[in-house]
Amino acid sequence: MKNLFISFLIFLTAWPMLAQQEHNNFIRKKNIASNDIGFREYFISNQNNGKVRPGDLDLIVPTMPTSETVVKVDSVFYTDEDGIFKDIFTYDYSQNLLAHSIQVLENEEWINHRTHTYDYDTDGNLLKMLYQKWGDESWYDFRRFNYTYNSNGDELTYLMEELYGNGWFPITQILGAYDDNGFLINELWQHYNFETELWEDTRLVSYTNNMNGLMMEWLDQAWVDGEWKNNIKRSWSYDMAGNMVTESESMWMDGNWKEFRLETFTYDESGNVLSQISDYWVEDMLELHYAYYSTYNNNNNPLTLLYQEWENETWENVYIISCYYDANEDKHLELKQVWGDGAWENHRKVEYGFFYEHVHARAYYWHNNLWKEQIQDTQLQITIGGTYVDPYYAYILDLYYTDVTGIEEQDVPLENEIIYCYPNPVTDVINININPEWQTDDFMIELFNQSGQAVKSVEITSIASTTSLHVDDVPPGLYLLKFSNDRSVAVQKVIISK
Repeated sequence: MKNLFISFLIFLTAWPMLAQQEHNNFIRKKNIASNDIGFREYFISNQNNGKVRPGDLDLIVPTMPTSETVVKVDSVFYTDEDGIFKDIFTYDYSQNLLAHSIQVLENEEWINHRTHTYDYDTDGNLLKMLYQKWGDESWYDFRRFNYTYNSNGDELTYLMEELYGNGWFPITQILGAYDDNGFLINELWQHYNFETELWEDTRLVSYTNNMNGLMMEWLDQAWVDGEWKNNIKRSWSYDMAGNMVTESESMWMDGNWKEFRLETFTYDESGNVLSQISDYWVEDMLELHYAYYSTYNNNNNPLTLLYQEWENETWENVYIISCYYDANEDKHLELKQVWGDGAWENHRKVEYGFFYEHVHARAYYWHNNLWKEQIQDTQLQITIGGTYVDPYYAYILDLYYTDVTGIEEQDVPLENEIIYCYPNPVTDVINININPEWQTDDFMIELFNQSGQAVKSVEITSIASTTSLHVDDVPPGLYLLKFSNDRSVAVQKVIISK
């Protein structure tokens, strides 16, 4: 489906930060599930939301997918400067993200923190997001988002509401308009005035696309004193392959557009970004500022990223990041070195360990010629079989996933399932329903941990259609629940959460 509110990704100004932040959080989590974010979206969303500035961008993600591997993240355990957290993701049969729950470890016990739930229409378009917080031993609503679409799946409206007392109150809405080719041409931002009980215009974002749907110009205007005032304008140019080769930015000052920034990109034959050079206008003169240079392996995975700054009329090295992959194109080491005294010096590294549908990451820093365990957040960017998983900012991470490569989207009704288990995630008891059409033999049910060891098992007879498995004594984590008889085998993933 087409994403209407691309301005959430390229919007520089602060208002309304709450709506923008929450929408970006959804985009981030959605990309964890789908892994369909490209270089432009990655770079624009990070740089223009203030998340990445010169010297902070660790890796330039290629424009082209490097493999056909598709992973679905099930849970993430991570340690950052604020504590130890756990993210749990659940999906429907079409791999749409249904829920994202966040827990924090306190006094060796997992405590609920927040949960986000998602509803879709039959075409997979997101209709609702509901945000809840944990308090007084129960979940309570505090924010929700609603979307509508036209018959082409283009997003027409976005509405953010917050709960006050017993009622939902509107905060922000965005209205989208499209041309006859289905290209987004503008977004109207409105804020709800509680005194007048009316929607008030605040911002207008306009888009100009070429015949191929590539964005050529982006114009941001604010509603001030009864008229639209220019704010920021961005323009893009592309090569014959559709790669973005320039991005320019201007700001409206004293009744005229003042050029502010120019980004220039080059690519290899596979569409991977080879260089990005950033220039800034100073007193009507275009001055070099910083540059990135990248190299790739034969599978289009990044090998090196060199960052330089323009100083004293020459390019000065600042840092270089090198990535190392195994035979499966899993990145097992990322090394960052800084330039000092005419040579590269170790600065930090991240080691990645790969197990069965499980990745462990640990950050280290260089001190007194030794690698020491880091206790400050850094970007942990996991690559599985050439597929990028959305980065976390932490220093220890364990990610559990399902490889869904080659599995087509499906919509399997409950009555056609062989086995149905709930709840998932589970804390104490797994309830199991068996389709009567398949219940002609005795079934063996086994629960396996990530090491392949059976930690629980139960056998049920052919006359039983329901049973339960107690797991309150099983450590938390990701497990495989195997059902087998003489004629069929079924395996499901189960997350045990305490």
